Amino acid sequence: MDSASGQAGVASTRKTRRRLPLNPLAIGILALIAVLALVVMGLVLTGIFPPAPASATQTIEQAWNASREETPAAQRANMLVVTKVGTPVRQGDVVTVTVGVKNNVLQSAALTGTITANEPTPAPSQAKVYNGAVKVFFYKVNDKGQQEVTGSGVGNVTNLDYGQSKNLTIVASGVGDFTDYVALADSVWTDKDPVKPADTPTK
Repeated sequence: MDSASGQAGVASTRKTRRRLPLNPLAIGILALIAVLALVVMGLVLTGIFPPAPASATQTIEQAWNASREETPAAQRANMLVVTKVGTPVRQGDVVTVTVGVKNNVLQSAALTGTITANEPTPAPSQAKVYNGAVKVFFYKVNDKGQQEVTGSGVGNVTNLDYGQSKNLTIVASGVGDFTDYVALADSVWTDKDPVKPADTPTK
């Protein structure tokens, strides 16, 4: 009698468990998770997610500008306008390029004598470039659309009056395969800068 009663109780429990309805909230949450998983998978497969870091999507010129400090010296260098002239000439791993350099540099003269705290800075005026450094970066574009540097070189233009232009030839060695290049002004030294001790004439 007790055995039959126990079996009846177990059977009743099993039937009760089977009759429990599924929670609609739990079903909704599971469905939402499944949908989100499919969406993320689709974004990953299409390359949309995760987003590429800024350094991976920047051009060489953008990365160059971002790495330079916002100082008056860097801003003056940007006033040295550099343009490509002709096409690069390769001989083995040596590449020669010609760029045009125009002096648009405006600079305030350096203050001299005793300087007071409230002394105004002289207004910028036309400057003569004694020396301007220009860098070239050769690059190729990979399958992700990124520019990869394959070589570089540097050249200097000298004694360039304001508003004047000169062609500058830059020879770079150890250059790998490339599809194009960029030429960027690096620094300038003008007649408005203080005279370096090494440049001071000796008597």
